[in-house]
Amino acid sequence: MLNNYKNAIPGCYCDYRKTVPIGQPIETFKPGQTNQLLKSLKMANLLQQNYPADEDYPDFTGHHSLLSKYLTKEIYARLRDVTTSSGCTIDRAIQNGVDNHDFHLGILAGDEECYELYAELFDPVIEEYHNGFKKTDNHVTDLDSSKLTGEELDSNYVISSRIRTGRNIRGFALSPHVTRGERREIENLVSEALGSLGGDLSGKYYSLLTLSPEDQQQLIDDHFLFEKPVSRHFLSGVWEGISPTVEEYGKNNKFTYTV
Repeated sequence: MLNNYKNAIPGCYCDYRKTVPIGQPIETFKPGQTNQLLKSLKMANLLQQNYPADEDYPDFTGHHSLLSKYLTKEIYARLRDVTTSSGCTIDRAIQNGVDNHDFHLGILAGDEECYELYAELFDPVIEEYHNGFKKTDNHVTDLDSSKLTGEELDSNYVISSRIRTGRNIRGFALSPHVTRGERREIENLVSEALGSLGGDLSGKYYSLLTLSPEDQQQLIDDHFLFEKPVSRHFLSGVWEGISPTVEEYGKNNKFTYTV
């Protein structure tokens, strides 16, 4: 810790013995050395360590989330000053749950590394949320459609149905931590992939930045596109915060699948 290191950058977290000779003011470093030091310091807020973790601990009064159940002051103190390689912090991961007392889950991973680095918090939350699914368990995949039963839905009650799945692309940050540049690269990857599909899967790709008002309204009427999110959960989780810098939508010509 550098809390008591005079003239060093306040609140930085690192093994400074490998970088800063004890007692040497940071002002005496040459530009290259300073840059090297800054790259070795990982913390979202360089002033945060001026305060004990106790004073930084969220107020969970009135919360009934899994986050408030499992994030003790002791765990928060151990995780607060630890960042993933992309710079995500535990505070970023829990912000949505801190802002919204009715968010049952309470945490959102900022990148893939969060699940390992913050496992002390994520593992018990995931296990309870998924009814006992442990870290050592594996998902079971079975794509044999012959095993499906009861596929005929009562038309008196069901007009249409859809199956929704979500996937992330390895190497990119997740919604609470994703950057504009990453969103643009993801858009390029997805649009190129959709454009390569043929046969029953061929269709049309829309960019919301260039979508005509007529097409937009038609997609909304068909329940394939929704209005700009105003949910406090979405906004707090940054699911919409840096849009509409990049948005995308794709469908096949038969409207049997959308992306």
